[in-house]
Amino acid sequence: MNEFKFKSERLSITLFALAFFWVIVPTYLKASHNTSYFTISDIGDPAEFWIWKMPGQVTVGERISNVIITARKSNGNIDDDFDGKVYLSQLTDYGIGRISPSSVELEEGEWRGSLRVYRAGKKRADWGVEGDVRVWVTDNAANPHFGESNRFCAVPEEFDRLLIVLPGEEYLPGSIIGKLGQPNDQQAGIFFPIDVYASDRYWNNITGIYHTIGLTSTDPLSNLPSTVNMDDGKVSSTSVRLNTPASQTIAAVDLTNGSILTYTSPIITVLSQSLHHFTINPINGPVVAGQPVTITVRAETEDNSLLDGFNGSVNLTASSGSGTINPSVIGPFTGGVWSGEIVLSRAETAVSITASDDATPMHTGTSNSFNVIPGAFTQLQVLL
Repeated sequence: MNEFKFKSERLSITLFALAFFWVIVPTYLKASHNTSYFTISDIGDPAEFWIWKMPGQVTVGERISNVIITARKSNGNIDDDFDGKVYLSQLTDYGIGRISPSSVELEEGEWRGSLRVYRAGKKRADWGVEGDVRVWVTDNAANPHFGESNRFCAVPEEFDRLLIVLPGEEYLPGSIIGKLGQPNDQQAGIFFPIDVYASDRYWNNITGIYHTIGLTSTDPLSNLPSTVNMDDGKVSSTSVRLNTPASQTIAAVDLTNGSILTYTSPIITVLSQSLHHFTINPINGPVVAGQPVTITVRAETEDNSLLDGFNGSVNLTASSGSGTINPSVIGPFTGGVWSGEIVLSRAETAVSITASDDATPMHTGTSNSFNVIPGAFTQLQVLL
């Protein structure tokens, strides 16, 4: 009985070992494939006649059918043990483009299906032209394997819409929204440049467009050119200025072809300008010592615009010496302006008044020069 039990246990172990070999080991070996690189079938129907070659060509967004991606061994044979995901990219001579799908699953070393690319290249297919677009594949393994398609041409669709690119944004044709980044905040009253592009529905620039474009803004006090003219599908670095601190937008409309989609920019945060200097309105001389004279002081921005949000106090000094002007502190300002009476006590020629604050660095402003003359005779002073 014991001998029979021993033989039964030995038979069970043997059967388990055989099962492990036939099930687990082949699975392990299949996972440890011998892929050396990937290949991609020709895209865009390239042509060849004797020594002349023409690259394939596709239109962005259109389905590229019958694409085959294959895992290859170093000897060029298909690695039919490769089962897994690979990742796709669209490459162009001036940047990475968008592709769908961005990953596919290979089974027994192969995938068959369709692709779409969305970024147009610079070139168009013709005899002797080398394409400037290709599809790249990798498996993202620890020691990754790669593959690349033929070089082909990708052309944009028809002119469909406008696109505004603001400072802080980077134009990215073929992407979901046509650009990267967020608009920079802008200071009220300061000019900044914008670009306007003619594009297809995938935001690829359409050249050969010379339409008239109208610009508008939600800022009622904005300074925009009412119209600008496209040069070969683009308006470059047009200067605009927003003057109302708030969340504002800029819109572009095609005045030549009303069927083109209008574009409205993302929100631009317009900030109140910071104080840059003070300006003292011209003082008409001569001024009589001891007699009140009205002056007006303005808080202004770098471009000499009134900073109507300034409501602080300001120091006054006179070039005639310490203690010769009263008051020596004025304020508060209202809407960025203070007007009031001051008295100068010392008669002197070429006197000027300086306004300054206590900030670091200090903001200042100096008036014109004028003469201060003695007042009427009122008393004698005896010095011993």
